[in-house]
Amino acid sequence: MSRNALYLLLLFGASAIFAPIAPARADRDIQAEETDETINKTVKSLNRTERSEEKARSRQKVLEQQHDELEFRRRTGAPFRSERAIRNDLNRNELRQGWEKREGRRLDYEITRQKNDLRNQTNDWQRR
Repeated sequence: MSRNALYLLLLFGASAIFAPIAPARADRDIQAEETDETINKTVKSLNRTERSEEKARSRQKVLEQQHDELEFRRRTGAPFRSERAIRNDLNRNELRQGWEKREGRRLDYEITRQKNDLRNQTNDWQRR
């Protein structure tokens, strides 16, 4: 037998041996795809429920804050101010006071400069 004939015989023999394995492998691939799909669906549904739970927690937190504000108004008659709002107001007041202080210093400097200019002009005029 020639070499080519041996190769053909080996090739056909190997295909005959591996032919029954191919359908089993295809079945395993299909089953793997189905399990992947079910896993993906489960993960998506879990993500959906987690998102809805997070939204519910967020909404509950907002409602609790509103309830606290209403209770505070009922008890004190004053509008509820969060710590953040109070802190922002304090910072704003400090900034405004600092600006007013700097502006006052600038105006004082400007007034003294103008007085000195007038005094110098008067002295120059009197000398002539």
